[in-house]
Amino acid sequence: MRIPSASTVVTMFFPLLIGCADELTSPVDPPSGMRPGVVAFYGDSAHVTLPRQVAVGSAAVITVLTWGDGCLRKGRTDVTISGRHVTIRPFDLITAPTQGLCPSILRAVEHRAEVVFAEGGVWNVTVYGVKVPGDEPIGVQREIHSRD
Repeated sequence: MRIPSASTVVTMFFPLLIGCADELTSPVDPPSGMRPGVVAFYGDSAHVTLPRQVAVGSAAVITVLTWGDGCLRKGRTDVTISGRHVTIRPFDLITAPTQGLCPSILRAVEHRAEVVFAEGGVWNVTVYGVKVPGDEPIGVQREIHSRD
């Protein structure tokens, strides 16, 4: 069995991350130098954590894991609220490799968003990112119940 060299593995894996989708399911321009976060990685479901219920006026912490290699760094997390819909867009920075190589490791970074719900009821939360392989846009939906 032939074991691929580190440069072969990096050459195969790094373009996969650099080539993340240019557009998300909901059009938005990523911040400069950032890429949409990889939220679904090789058949694994997206890791989005949020409470089922939250009191009106209290902050709910929503976390999203994004995936990449050793050149991945956490970027920003954009949050917008419109009506009873919360949209979260995690972005990651792909840094320049040192000595031309990125460490061939699987790295997860956690994006956190705190959202205060101003009124009671059911709120829809959508996390937009990409899934690999395929660099396809993906929207992951969840619900939070806000109670008085």
